[in-house]
Amino acid sequence: MSTSQTKAKARPRRSPTRQQRTAQVSKNSDSVRERLRTGTTSVVVDTAGSEIDLDDRTFAKARTDEWTIRIIGTSLVRIHLDTPLPETAQIVATDAARLQITGHVRLYAYTNTIVDAFDHCGVIARNHATINACDNAQVNATDSTFVNAYDNAVVYAEGDAVVHAGGNTHLVLSENARATTQRGVTVHGPSRKNVSVRR
Repeated sequence: MSTSQTKAKARPRRSPTRQQRTAQVSKNSDSVRERLRTGTTSVVVDTAGSEIDLDDRTFAKARTDEWTIRIIGTSLVRIHLDTPLPETAQIVATDAARLQITGHVRLYAYTNTIVDAFDHCGVIARNHATINACDNAQVNATDSTFVNAYDNAVVYAEGDAVVHAGGNTHLVLSENARATTQRGVTVHGPSRKNVSVRR
C-alpha cells in the first residue's frame, strides 16, 4: 500500500449528513420564509430558547401548499394566522417547545410541548403535551395529554387524557379520559362518568 493511500485512510471523514442537518435548521422567521419560498417541503425550526413570530406573511410566498414545519427543542414560537392554512400544510411541535397560537392556526403537538391556544385555533395533541385552550379553541387530545380549557373551548379527549375545564367549555370524553369541571361545563361521550365537579 502506498504512503498516499495510507494518509487518505488515516484522515477522519466528515459526515455530510450531520453538516446538512445542521445547515437546514431554521432559527428565525426569515429563514422559515425563505426556505418555503424556495420550495422546501420540510422545515425544521429550533430557536434554542429564543422567541420568534410566524404569521401570514411567513407562509404567503410558499412555492407549494404541501409542506411541514417541525418546531423542536426548546423553541419559543408565537404563531398568528388571520387566514387558515391549506389542509396540506402542517405545523408540528415536539420536544420541549413552547408555543402561543392565535387566530386560525391548526397545530399538531407531541411529547412535552406546551401550547397556549386562543381564538379559533385547533390543536391535535398526543403523548405528554400540555394544552391551555381559551376562547373558541378546539383540542383533540389522546394518550397522556393534559388540557386546561376555558371560555368556549371544545375538547375531545380519549386515551388517558386529563382535562380541567371551566367557563362554557364543551367536553367529549371516551376511553380512560377523565375531567375535573366547574358547574356549567357540558360533558358528553361514553366516559362522561369519569368527571368530578369542582365547587
